[in-house]
Amino acid sequence: MTMIEKLRELYHRFQYERNKKHRMNLYEYNDTGFLHLWSKEDFPKIRREYDLIRAGVLPVNTITTKIRRIWNDQKYGTKFYNKFHRFEPEQYAIDDKYLVVKEGQIHFSKMHTGKIEGPADYLALGTNNTTPTFADFNLGSEQIRANLLRDGGYRDLFGEDEYYGMIWPVTIATATFTEAGLFVGPNASTGDVMITHNKFSPSLVHTLNENAPGVEIIIKYRSYSA
Repeated sequence: MTMIEKLRELYHRFQYERNKKHRMNLYEYNDTGFLHLWSKEDFPKIRREYDLIRAGVLPVNTITTKIRRIWNDQKYGTKFYNKFHRFEPEQYAIDDKYLVVKEGQIHFSKMHTGKIEGPADYLALGTNNTTPTFADFNLGSEQIRANLLRDGGYRDLFGEDEYYGMIWPVTIATATFTEAGLFVGPNASTGDVMITHNKFSPSLVHTLNENAPGVEIIIKYRSYSA
């Protein structure tokens, strides 16, 4: 267990004891997502930033800061870290439909009260336009799934805002991506758990060997008294 995981466990225990004491037994989970495409020329640079985020060198909101600044018609990243990283995604989309689905809420409520372990460890992209529902347990048409820590992504679970991100290489098959999902587990046959289902507008067209798709998911959770 890493130091961050130990701190996270202590934080969960503190939240659990505080909630018992003050009868804070209602939890609310919300998420937002960003889908983005990076040019093949910029892929090595953005992949390096993901590595630095995972290593704790760059802030966990590095990628979302880039996207938010473009959304607000600003340029590049913040001067705090980005003097030598002046590049932006070719395209981006923000989810217009997003859900922490039922089985994800059950999983998180158990995890955040210390009853189970197993944070989300996979992000997936799909091509279906169906609106997400609370009862969803998979994507409408999943095309690719990757491990957040082994395949070039990151996750940061400390505090009440959780960050998950993944960048795929330019070599994956051409596809028009419209949806993303955060999961515990690599596939349904291993008993995976869907945490979030996000649908994006506009859809983004990834072209083999021309650009690299990525996705960020931010989950916020709060506890309240009944």
